[in-house]
Amino acid sequence: KLKRIVTIIQGGLYCKGYNPAGLDGNFGPGCAAAVNSMKTDMGFTTTSPGTVTPKIFKGLLTMDAYVLLPGGTAAARSVQQWLNNTYLGRKNFFVMPCDGLYSRNTQKALVYALQYEIGMTDATANGNFGPGTRDGVRDHGTFNKGAQDPGGSHWGRLFHGALIFNKYQVPFDSTFSASDSAVVES
Repeated sequence: KLKRIVTIIQGGLYCKGYNPAGLDGNFGPGCAAAVNSMKTDMGFTTTSPGTVTPKIFKGLLTMDAYVLLPGGTAAARSVQQWLNNTYLGRKNFFVMPCDGLYSRNTQKALVYALQYEIGMTDATANGNFGPGTRDGVRDHGTFNKGAQDPGGSHWGRLFHGALIFNKYQVPFDSTFSASDSAVVES
């Protein structure tokens, strides 16, 4: 049974453009290297090398791309990778595309991130921007020029991510600068 699962992993890697060095059901060094390359493209730098968790396996079996696609931007891809790396540990957050394109899956991931930042539990967060999310953002997501993300929160980064997804050129960092304020005002 494990050999069949590894063969599926190898086939998925081939389909996504990663060479696992065989389609033989053996999780050897080539397969581990291909998994590591895909995980790096997904935005993971600190996860266990060569390990395929259930969420990584699910991401492997989707049609999502983890490399920059035509029409996508490197800035949007950086945000997508950061969202994956930051929130994958949450129950309902799954690996999202890292193709640099703003899509429905990217929007849903961004809403999940907002819901986590306002303190919604995994049982409550659902990826839909409804009244609870709106009120939570209104209550928790206010900051002024020069504000930085306080310990553990990511409001500045999420705000920058939303601007980047809307084609504004801002740095993807945790500080709300005077130039960010000018972008918002314009």
